[in-house]
Formats: sequence, structure tokens, C-alpha cells
Amino acid sequence: MKRTTISVAVLLFVSLAACKKDNDKKATCRISTITQTSSGDNTIQNITYNNDGRISTMTTSGDFGSTKVFTYNGNTVIVITTGNDGDFNSRDSITLDAKRKPLNIRQFHNEDGDNWTNYSFEYNGDDLQKFHQTNENGTSPQTSVATYQNGNMMSLQTGNGTATLEYFTDKKVQPGDYLELASLIQYGVSVYPHKNLVKTIAEGSTILNFNYEFNADGTISKVTATSGGTVSSLTYQYQCN
Repeated sequence: MKRTTISVAVLLFVSLAACKKDNDKKATCRISTITQTSSGDNTIQNITYNNDGRISTMTTSGDFGSTKVFTYNGNTVIVITTGNDGDFNSRDSITLDAKRKPLNIRQFHNEDGDNWTNYSFEYNGDDLQKFHQTNENGTSPQTSVATYQNGNMMSLQTGNGTATLEYFTDKKVQPGDYLELASLIQYGVSVYPHKNLVKTIAEGSTILNFNYEFNADGTISKVTATSGGTVSSLTYQYQCN
């Protein structure tokens, strides 16, 4: 089975609608539907949450659709993904620290559990410092190193090159931020801590530019990503309570 690797420049795209406030009480709104539009095709992801406000399930439409089930037990998150036919796709085991930052992520690529990729994380305070990638073959770890400025990850150097990032420094990070959403729908937690909305991710000759649109209440309604001549959009629908 093809391995899934962590990358700052890879993600699906989403759909969002406004949520209402209850008089003076500010509602808690979470993304419930993500609609990705790319090259005229739509992919829809529906998300449900548990009583703690953490992702419980996520279903993805289409011929290559899938269902993810998130289970939480203490400081461990288990994510099991199956295809439309119910067959095993992958299993992820995530160990968290007291602040719910990932300390270790192990991706199992087969049901037997003997084909896996592991990531172990190190932090400097709340900032990601580096992570180490290993697999079942026992090869030497591949280390990726992050640099931070003012709470935002500015670069990530991996064995394949260096990704650099820019942010909208006047806009605080919130649900629907591209970088946060990428890992949240994969693992149920944020992998790359940052304080502002990501504006640009550049890796080699690939440059992703992000533009955000907002609802009247300030929540993100849409993200448009542009890379060369390719334009994709994510639109969000929210569940508020």
C-alpha cells in the first residue's frame, strides 16, 4: 500500500456556511462540511464531533471516498480509515502531551501492523522544533527541522527540500486555516503550531497562495488556493451550539 507522509504542501479543500449567535452569548462553531472544488469537480467531507468537541467521524464522498473514525483514550488518539467498500485503508496512532500536541504519530499501512511509518516530535515551548521519521525497515531516521518567528512556523527543512511559509499577521489562526485543517482532518490534532492564518507555502518551484473570505461573524467562509494556473477552493459549513 502507498505510504502517506506528512507534508506542509499537501491537503484536500473545503466548504463553509455562516453560523448564528444566540443573543449576547457567543456560539461555538465547528466546521461540519468541507467542499473542495477543483477543475470543476467537487469533493465533500462531512465531519461529526463528540461531546468534548473533538472530531468523531469524517466521511469523504466520491469514487475514492472513505470514512475515518476517531477514538480518544487518555493521551492517545486512534484513527481508522476505511474505503467505500469497508475495506481497511490505514490506521494512525497518535500520542499527545498535556497540551494535546502530538509527541508521536505512527501510521500503519496494512491491517497486520508490520508496515508503518513513525514520526516523533520535539518542541521548544509551544513551537515545533523538529520531528524524526522512521519505518519498519530500521533505516536511519530522517529529521525535519522547523524554524519559528513570533509563534509562526517560517520554514520546515526536510530530506526533500525546504518549505517556507508566510502569514497574514493581522489575522489570528482559526478553524478553516489551511495549514491547521490539513493535519486536523488527518489526525484530529494540529501538527504545525502557528498563531496567524497561513498566506503562502513555497516548496521548490511550487508556490501555494491562499485567500480567505469571511462570514459576517468573522468565521472563515471560503479559502481559495492558487498555484500557477491551478485554482482550488474550500467552502465551509458550520455546526454551532
